[in-house]
Amino acid sequence: MSKPYSYHIFLFPFRWDYCEAKDNCKNKKQSFSERTQLKKFHDLLIPNPKETKWETEKYKTDNSTNYNEFTYFYNFVRDAIFDTKKEKHNKTVMKHYAYDTNNKNYKYQISLINKEKPFELNIKEIYLHVFDTGVALLSYHLENKQTDKFEDILKINEFGRRIYPQFLDNKEPHTNLTKTKFLADKIRIVKSPLCNEHDNNPQIIAEEDFSKYNDFLNIKDDVFIIPSFIENLLGNNFITKDTKDKIKIKPLIDDRMFVIAWYGNNYFINKLQSKNILTEQHRYRGKTTGTTITSKRYNYLMNTDWYRYLFIDGGSPMCQNSDMLQDLLQNHSYARFIDWGTLYGVSRYSFVCLTSDLKTLKENNAEMIPIHIKTMYYQMIVLSLMQRASILRFSDEVTEISKLGETDENKNDDIQLEEIKHINKAYLKFINSMYFREVTAQEQGIELYDMMQQHMRIERDVKDLNREIDELYQFAKLLEDDKTSKQLKKHTWLATIFLPAMLISGILGMNVLPNIEYIPKYLFGGNFYFPFWISISLMIFVTIFTIFIMFKYKKK
Repeated sequence: MSKPYSYHIFLFPFRWDYCEAKDNCKNKKQSFSERTQLKKFHDLLIPNPKETKWETEKYKTDNSTNYNEFTYFYNFVRDAIFDTKKEKHNKTVMKHYAYDTNNKNYKYQISLINKEKPFELNIKEIYLHVFDTGVALLSYHLENKQTDKFEDILKINEFGRRIYPQFLDNKEPHTNLTKTKFLADKIRIVKSPLCNEHDNNPQIIAEEDFSKYNDFLNIKDDVFIIPSFIENLLGNNFITKDTKDKIKIKPLIDDRMFVIAWYGNNYFINKLQSKNILTEQHRYRGKTTGTTITSKRYNYLMNTDWYRYLFIDGGSPMCQNSDMLQDLLQNHSYARFIDWGTLYGVSRYSFVCLTSDLKTLKENNAEMIPIHIKTMYYQMIVLSLMQRASILRFSDEVTEISKLGETDENKNDDIQLEEIKHINKAYLKFINSMYFREVTAQEQGIELYDMMQQHMRIERDVKDLNREIDELYQFAKLLEDDKTSKQLKKHTWLATIFLPAMLISGILGMNVLPNIEYIPKYLFGGNFYFPFWISISLMIFVTIFTIFIMFKYKKK
């Protein structure tokens, strides 16, 4: 068996909402916690355990790879990464699922078909990470044994990460221009028998050609149509519209999936790790002083191919400013082990690694590097993407809550107040159990995680979200204080209205007035006590007056 030339992992972060059968999601009557129930997600993903290929995967440290991955992280971080405990769905913050692609008789592949040539990549695993913040990550773990050419590696990353067209052409078919630059003609998931490597008729599990985007009627409501290579895996219970008893999903970033890639190329890494002698003229206040400065600089700091690989740029580099290019490569490259032939790159939508090929890595006792990328670093990316997606989700929820009071303030105050409490509770849970400034004690892990957090702008976005949540909480306190004030005002009015009746009944009940029996018998049928007659009359009057005032008060 030939060894892989590269590994590719594509991660699709999305938002999910459960719509209760008794209520339509558009009404916004369901609370945040009701729309993000892990049990509902589980029940709709696996409606029939005997007919589904999804399995709840409990993490076990039953081999050295799993053990190394598990112990790499702090204990308090593991609950947000590894699904290890047999707890109920409402007692955990995440659930982990694996799609059954391990079959002794068949192999699963993804075909990226384009006009030049198709790329066939073996599917090693398909995972689904689901979190109670209402976000999830679907990941495809692929290996490339077909090509070692650099341009092909770039095309695999570019074609494999697209979930819908980046733009549409004015001419029909509208996807034609996009497919010449960024989009594959077709993306297939196929199932082939292992006994016949040259089987020309593999079973097509899913095929997406993006032709639905050629008809604008299909995208008049939303630009996102679930591609078949995602739809066929998740099933019919996952849709893009508000429908009862379904899970509505929506991309949280853009038309691209996040890319993790390892590529082994001896020539490329040797070129990047070598140094060039640079001669520059010293300048002072914009003028050349005549002094010559000589320095050595790694080639990766000015290499456009490294830029294209790091930033998933299949065409000409999108940065045509040499100074800016150097700054970007300096900030986004992790070169701790560059002299040993290992170079990492981190951006907002990619994590890449370049080393020697697997044969050379093994000779240098460094064959664990690709495994680390698929385990420890993969988990750090999942954690960072979950944090970024959750922050975007909470920000979206804050915006929706703010709109509740715009239509009918009195009617929506209670709903708004209750939803603010739910969001505040969920956000505090997220901060305490899923957001970490540090996840491991390993120096390399600390530095790489810091780069991920920095380039995904997570720390900055958390600060902004803290401010939004705090302002929302202060607004909730104002709503609650206003509600309490209205109730106190109502009680004060009622007490004021009934005070005369209470005062009169109290005074007359003390028998301080003399009993007057000068009441004609033909009026009252006998002796009648004057204080009682006055008391009854006043009580009747005050009761009528009270009803009148209460009616006027209620009307206001």
